[in-house]
Amino acid sequence: MKSKLLLFIAILFFTFSINSIAAVKLSIDTLSRSEFITFMKEFVTIAGFKENRPAETFGIIGVEAGAGYEFFNTGKSSVWDEVYGQDTGSNENGIFVHLRKGLLFNLDAGVRYGNLVNTDTNYHSFELRYGIMRGSMLTPAVALTANYTVITGFEDMKGNILGLNLSVSKGLGPWTPYGGIGVQRIMCEPYRVTGLNEEKENVIVKYAGFRFSFTPINYLNLQATIDESVTFSASINFGI
Repeated sequence: MKSKLLLFIAILFFTFSINSIAAVKLSIDTLSRSEFITFMKEFVTIAGFKENRPAETFGIIGVEAGAGYEFFNTGKSSVWDEVYGQDTGSNENGIFVHLRKGLLFNLDAGVRYGNLVNTDTNYHSFELRYGIMRGSMLTPAVALTANYTVITGFEDMKGNILGLNLSVSKGLGPWTPYGGIGVQRIMCEPYRVTGLNEEKENVIVKYAGFRFSFTPINYLNLQATIDESVTFSASINFGI
């Protein structure tokens, strides 16, 4: 099992390396303050931390690795065109990998690495989850997740996102539907840009999805995340 997980992760990082060839360097240089704030709120949609899992914690021996794809429709495509410096159409796409491990005291820790496809823009998330209530035949699982995301790869901006999510899920055979609500605080600081200063915005996030288990160690996860726009994400996971 361990060797399969390591091979899976190696293949995923090779995919990220191929994607970085001829990547676009994004810039906020031409945005006004209102456009900058609009872009920040929409950027949370693709770059902000996503649960992509039910609420149940893993336990001390549990570990999970996965990879996925996500996309959303840009509500203000002209702003995204300015950031790209070219026509981007109406959809943005991201790819991501994650690794999670169960800890003592009903805690899980995890890391998530994502990339905005065909750009140098990356988002690295760190999570710490506490299982408030374990699921049973009659009761759902409930968990609270603190998360932190670092945004890199812009030509003239750096940023980070702090978040807190509350999730609930209930297993129904191989299906485990889940949902939750959270808040994401995005903080972006321009540099080498005239007329823009650091901005901070809070975005309420709602999400729902389900996990389908093919086998005890293979499962598919689908999720819709709603904030300033709607992001759809799908991931394949391996775990114990």
